[in-house]
Amino acid sequence: MIVSPDALLPTAGTHVSTTYADWVAAHDPGAVESARALVQDMGAELNRSWTKPGAFVDAMARRARQLPPAHLPWFWDTVGHRLIGYGSRPGGRAYAAARAAEAQHGLPVDPAYRRANGLLFAQGGAMPAKEFGAHQRFLAETSDPAAAHTALEAFLTAWAASPADLPADLVRRVRASAKKAGLGDAEVARLVGAILSVTRKKAVPDALLTAAEPVLTAHPPTDAIAAGLVEVFPDGVTDGGAWLRLLIGSGATGAMEDGRVVPEGGLHHWLGTFVRMYQYALQSGGGVARQRSRRNSST
Repeated sequence: MIVSPDALLPTAGTHVSTTYADWVAAHDPGAVESARALVQDMGAELNRSWTKPGAFVDAMARRARQLPPAHLPWFWDTVGHRLIGYGSRPGGRAYAAARAAEAQHGLPVDPAYRRANGLLFAQGGAMPAKEFGAHQRFLAETSDPAAAHTALEAFLTAWAASPADLPADLVRRVRASAKKAGLGDAEVARLVGAILSVTRKKAVPDALLTAAEPVLTAHPPTDAIAAGLVEVFPDGVTDGGAWLRLLIGSGATGAMEDGRVVPEGGLHHWLGTFVRMYQYALQSGGGVARQRSRRNSST
């Protein structure tokens, strides 16, 4: 039976993924009953340990030791599919284990499956940040530069809209992709602006915002993208200064002043949210304290 590898991805929901059993049915029919039983046990084990997904990954690692090498990427991808929605770390461990098995055992990789599977993990917020570079290299090695850049845009847009934090070196990686595709900083600004504009309710590294500022200052975004940028409100340990400098440099604050961009709830609500979020900060020794001064750090 011939099955397209990208057709093995779950369609009824990642939490009921049967990718491993489906692959075994197509490629190792003699082991299909044990594979189906293992996938069934996988679901039962996750139900038992749903409050401790890390323990579930450990249990699956013990089961993985009993499998033939060729089965491992498909098994681990299925584990990762089932963990989407449980936070970025458990699913990310499974994704990394699948790719490590491919590399360690020199297993063949179908480009269409890898691209679609990477997109699935990115959408679910389960793509490990350390795998970003490897995935970008894979796209570059298996597609022409223009197609690789388009695929990277889809991947990063999905990642930005997920619960996972964006990588701090995003601008550098987007610039490298654009350069290979024969594109300049205008394209870097377009893509970085589009990615940041859909980022919500997560930490955004100050290093990323600082790197994005000169690019978006030199190539200001459209009002539609600016409207997204003003709603980012980076979470985590930050005083909001890097984000505010980006908004000023890119013209997003000017667009608010001119009324071309109206933040959700109005400008007064936006200002109140900014003060509430960045008046205090987590301290390195623990606890929360008022910012000492925001005059220099936020402008």
